Amino acid sequence: MICSLTENVGILAAFLQRNFLLWWRPSWFTSSPSAPSTRLEFFLPALKDSFGVSLASAATIGSTLNGSQFFGSLVAGLLIPRRASHVTVSAGGGLMVLVGLTAMSNVENVVPACVAICIAGLGMGMSNLAGLVALNTRVVASRRALLVGLATCGTSVGTILLPQVYARLIVALGWRWSMRVMSFSTAFALLATAPFFRVPKKAEAPPTLSVTVSDETELARGTDLFVTSDPVETSAVHQPSTVAEDERRSPEGQSCWRQFPCADPRFACWWLNMLVCFTGYFAPAAFLAEFAKMELGLDPSAYASAYTAIGVGGLTTRLFLGFIVGKCGGPRRVHFGSQLASGVLTVLLPWCWNSASLIVWGTFYGLAIGPFIALVSVILSELFGTDVLPLYHGVSRTGVSLGTFIGPPLISLVVQAAGYRAALAIAGSLVLCAAGFLILLRVIEKSRAGGRAGTVSGQPLL
Repeated sequence: MICSLTENVGILAAFLQRNFLLWWRPSWFTSSPSAPSTRLEFFLPALKDSFGVSLASAATIGSTLNGSQFFGSLVAGLLIPRRASHVTVSAGGGLMVLVGLTAMSNVENVVPACVAICIAGLGMGMSNLAGLVALNTRVVASRRALLVGLATCGTSVGTILLPQVYARLIVALGWRWSMRVMSFSTAFALLATAPFFRVPKKAEAPPTLSVTVSDETELARGTDLFVTSDPVETSAVHQPSTVAEDERRSPEGQSCWRQFPCADPRFACWWLNMLVCFTGYFAPAAFLAEFAKMELGLDPSAYASAYTAIGVGGLTTRLFLGFIVGKCGGPRRVHFGSQLASGVLTVLLPWCWNSASLIVWGTFYGLAIGPFIALVSVILSELFGTDVLPLYHGVSRTGVSLGTFIGPPLISLVVQAAGYRAALAIAGSLVLCAAGFLILLRVIEKSRAGGRAGTVSGQPLL
């Protein structure tokens, strides 16, 4: 289990990076928590034994936490910025975490446990989205992957350190007191970092003289046919640098798609990818501890080391995320490759045979998943612009929420019926097949660009 207290590491890293490299622009101070990170996977064996329930029932508690986190992001997206500020949403989320996890530590069966953990998950998701939106809103696009990668290192640091801590706490104090420790530390972290998410209102920039051109004129500018001595219409306009390129150049950027994200076929493809992918994505983390205990006969310290290995791998790729994105040609390529690699490694997990092989697998799995969630906000900003990022990111996470909620319980049923190899093969296949929607998204973009170019070529160019 990973405590949100470690997300302060990511916050401080982003702060130091900005003030060291961009000290001449102090008004850009920003920070962000990591991707949703406080999960119950490490506690799964203890919860299963304490409640006396099946693996599927115990997995429902963890999937409820993960799913409610992403649904909490939708709530935050609907509130920010018109109905509540980033600071208010994050602080409210911290209080919900305190209430939910404290209640979770006192329950006696699965149903109240799911209710309590749902409250905590909603709070985590709200606070997380507030921080990510604040970070993406206040940085230039060229540095977005670098700073988001640094900010999300908190998750990896927690994955490295806290499994070892909780393994000893559960043995010494039991899972209930360990949950209470997590409750207060997580709430403290979220409440303490909430003030850093302040995003001032955009100041009115002095108007700059720019040419107002249509798509046809802009495309024709690069051809030899664009020759004219007539004056062109000018207006005093200025456009934020953070608005997506496609939104600046296409009239669709001002359409109803801004209010109804899934009306945009590109976003519909993205949402379906999230839904299908996350139905299988959390299976390795959810069942790693139980697999190591039941199939390999390992003790808690051994599978805690596997979780630590995942954290080390994830930390490595997130520290160098800006460099990786630059070398690989953009965040979308890195995200696509990360999704494919995580799907393959999900299929390979049941083939581990001892503690050493499990640690090696965890290292490679951490390297694969490190950029995956970290780049989601960067990609959505690139595709649709930061001005609609709260809503689009919130709706995107509803797909993640649904997949996360239904995935682990369903896959646990396959585990009970056919074993881990069949179950994780299905989970990995879902992750791999979901990448087809990303390919379709790219095809739609190319088709739209070709359609605009064809329209221009059929009109007289002046």
